[in-house]
Amino acid sequence: MNKPLPRNIDYVVSAPRRRSIADVPQRELTYRTVKLYIVGSLVWDYALTVLDISAQMRIGGPVKKLSRAVREIHKDYERIRSLDLDEKHIRQEWQLAEMFESINRENFKRLCAGLAAELRQSTSLGKEYEMLVEAVQMAMTVLDALKMFAGECDAFIRKYYPEAPHSILPDHFRRLAVLLPEYAGDCYDRHSEARKIAAESLLDEINKMEFYGDD
Repeated sequence: MNKPLPRNIDYVVSAPRRRSIADVPQRELTYRTVKLYIVGSLVWDYALTVLDISAQMRIGGPVKKLSRAVREIHKDYERIRSLDLDEKHIRQEWQLAEMFESINRENFKRLCAGLAAELRQSTSLGKEYEMLVEAVQMAMTVLDALKMFAGECDAFIRKYYPEAPHSILPDHFRRLAVLLPEYAGDCYDRHSEARKIAAESLLDEINKMEFYGDD
């Protein structure tokens, strides 16, 4: 026969502890974030090259407005990044971005050759416009690699923090991915094989990056 429970005892069922970003291994999260900053710096370098080429071509009208929008996104990205990094670390970020580009020199050369071949096969453009379209595809290739890496980072974070409310990838890059193809107009190839191969190779190199020390 069951005995009645004493009336003066309170029984509390505790809810499962809500997990947060603090549950993600911080060292690994930091390394992944640093890689995002490094490759993100390279993305902006290639994106601003697109703007420089279009400015040299003196393309006005909608393109001028487009460039203004991209510059505003970049300015806001730099403002937010400066909340996390001081000038010293921003310089180091760019040095590492240049090093990453140098390591992948052959990959970028193959990408240039592949894009040129694809472009000449599908359309006939003047030299300047061809250069502009290639610059767009180059920037989008690095951005593709960054987005794929961010997707891997998001999956890593969700293992420890399933309710993470936002991707690790800043929204600035998603907005940039919408705007950049507009510079190439109808010549933009969303299914470029050269770009796909190069982006996958860059992703592999991003994952191979190693850091030593805590600075």
